[in-house]
Amino acid sequence: MNFADSPSISVANDFVNTCLDYLHRYRITKENLQTVKSKRLKLYLDLRISAECVLKAYSAYFLEKIEAFYYETVGSEMWLDELYDGINQLADSLDRDLHTHARVVSECELIYELEAQLQNNYVQRMPGKGLKEFKPFRRCQRPTLSSC
Repeated sequence: MNFADSPSISVANDFVNTCLDYLHRYRITKENLQTVKSKRLKLYLDLRISAECVLKAYSAYFLEKIEAFYYETVGSEMWLDELYDGINQLADSLDRDLHTHARVVSECELIYELEAQLQNNYVQRMPGKGLKEFKPFRRCQRPTLSSC
């Protein structure tokens, strides 16, 4: 059977090629990017996309080969609803746990954070002075509960 005869096999082939491209990209960039955290995250994302692509390729390929299995799983509304419910329960549970780490931000803290973004961390030209005379910005102190 050639690719023109089966859209599923053609789709599977496209996903496998994308997976192989991301794996190749991972291999050639791994040596240069191992030490920087943000760049290591990029390596992880390349692997994650590769995994997603190979799973999609298998799904498309086996859809062609095992039609009955498809209708028992992905093709079944009940199966998808149960998968949704399971993921939703996990997400809700984690969300509740994460809310225990949340806090209410005071007005003082909010104003401090907004003003801090407007400050120049280097220098400010003093009004009426020459170009060579600069005055450093005064750094604001982070508010405490007693100062609000």
